[in-house]
Amino acid sequence: MWSSKYSEDIKEKVLEMYLHGEANVAKISKKYGIPASTIKNWISLYWEEEQARAERSKAASRRKRRFVDGKELRVIRPTSGSAYIDWRRK
Repeated sequence: MWSSKYSEDIKEKVLEMYLHGEANVAKISKKYGIPASTIKNWISLYWEEEQARAERSKAASRRKRRFVDGKELRVIRPTSGSAYIDWRRK
């Protein structure tokens, strides 16, 4: 996902500065000597990941939870393709 040219620390600092409104892309680019196009790419990747994370969260919240005698019924699907029922206390 990330280019290995820049350290993870720098990428996180750059994204944090931009997302918290501390500086715009041009100022960040000048401060760190990173091309603006690279920073814009990091920002795009960040928002794509956030959108995917939000969609997974919405899907999980829409799943119907079933309870029997105070225990949650969950179907566990291991990688083998078979399924079994797992009882969890609420």
